[in-house]
Amino acid sequence: MDLSPLGQAALTVIIGVAVFVFGQIVVKFFIDPLDQLSQMKGQVLDSLVYYANVYTKPFADDESTKFADLRKKGYEDLRQKATLLISKATLVRLYGVASFFRIVPRKANVQKVHSKLILLSNACISRDPNINSEAAKASDDIVKLLASKDR
Repeated sequence: MDLSPLGQAALTVIIGVAVFVFGQIVVKFFIDPLDQLSQMKGQVLDSLVYYANVYTKPFADDESTKFADLRKKGYEDLRQKATLLISKATLVRLYGVASFFRIVPRKANVQKVHSKLILLSNACISRDPNINSEAAKASDDIVKLLASKDR
């Protein structure tokens, strides 16, 4: 099939537009959600380090106002990170396939991380001294679960 130069140019433009549109679909529906989940994992790990002195330290009645405010902020931030992690994981299309190829953590691991972040959040404001030792272990578990490559 011989095309005129104008036909060849039109076909080239149509193919170029189709490739561009397909690329944008892949980016918006697959790459961006994976990137958002990856960024959320980084934010979770950042919060674990930042609030470690809060969720591992028993609550004291004589704490300074500044530390009490940090406890409240830690409580809210860790709880928010727990919900955002779940929501970012939900955005990933074909999560099972991505998990199989170890691009993302297993869904069960994300659920466990969510639960452990809630525990850390509660440890920030709890007066129960036992929760602080649980929180230290939960923090270590979160790091392992987010990096886990197990099947």
